[in-house]
Amino acid sequence: MRLSKMKVRAILLVLTLVCAIPPHALPITHVEIKMACPICKTENSVTAIMSWGSYIYQSPSRFQLVFFPQTDSSQLYHCKRCHFTAGPDDFENFPAEKRADVTKMLERVWHPTHIEDYREIPMSERLGIAEQYYQLFDLGEDFWCRFYRLKGYFLQQEGKKEEAATARAKALEIARKLVAREDRVGERKELLVIVAAMHHYLGDDTSAVAALEAANAITYSNPKRKPDENQNVDTYLSGLIRDYQRAIREGLNTDKEWKSGGAQEEEKKEPDDEG
Repeated sequence: MRLSKMKVRAILLVLTLVCAIPPHALPITHVEIKMACPICKTENSVTAIMSWGSYIYQSPSRFQLVFFPQTDSSQLYHCKRCHFTAGPDDFENFPAEKRADVTKMLERVWHPTHIEDYREIPMSERLGIAEQYYQLFDLGEDFWCRFYRLKGYFLQQEGKKEEAATARAKALEIARKLVAREDRVGERKELLVIVAAMHHYLGDDTSAVAALEAANAITYSNPKRKPDENQNVDTYLSGLIRDYQRAIREGLNTDKEWKSGGAQEEEKKEPDDEG
C-alpha cells in the first residue's frame, strides 16, 4: 500500500486526535488512500477506517451477529480495471502464488461495467465476485458462516429478500454444524445465538426462541481466550440474548435502534418487514 505525503499527514492527524479519546468512545474515522490492485497493479482510491469505539457492538447489526467495520460497504474493495474484489487485508497481503488462479477466475465471472468509484457498485455485485475469490482458499466454516451472514445483511439492505434468505439459510446450516462439533463446546453459546438470529431473519421465531433459551443456559468459554475475555464475551452474549428475547416477544424491529431494556417507545416492527 502506497500513501502520498498528504495522506500520511492526514492519518497521523487522525491518530493524534483519537489517542486522546477513551477507546470505548473513539469516533469512526475514514481516510481516503491509494492502494495498488495485487492482480493488475492499477492504483485505486479506497477508504481506510482508522478508528471506532466499542459502541459498535450495540448497533442493530448485532442481531445478525455482524459488526462494523465489516458492515461498512466501503470495506469491500474493488479494482476499477480487473474487477478483483476482496477485503482490505486481501488487497494488502495478497498471496502471490494465487495470482494466476485469481486472474482466470476474474476472466470468467460476471463483473459490473467500468465504474471509477467502487463504492457506487452495489454490494450484491461485489460480494458475488468476492465469494468466488474466497472459494479459492480453504477458509473454514467460521469464515463462511460469517460471510453468508454479511451477505444476507447487505442483500436485505438492497431489498433482495429472497437472495438474502438463501444466504442466511447457508449461514444457518453452517452454524448448526459448528454447534454439533465437540471441539466447539465452549463456544456453543455464541453459535446458538447465531442459529437463533438466522432463524429469526428467516421468519421462524419459534426455532429462534428455542435456540436462545438453549444458549442462555450455557456459559461461554473459549480455551483460546483469557478468563477475563471469556467473561466479557459471556456477559455480552447474555445481554444480547435478553434483548433478542424481548424483541421477539414484543415485536420490536431488530433492524432499528431501540434502547436495551427501555420503555415502550421503540419503533414496532411492521408486519411486512423482514426480521
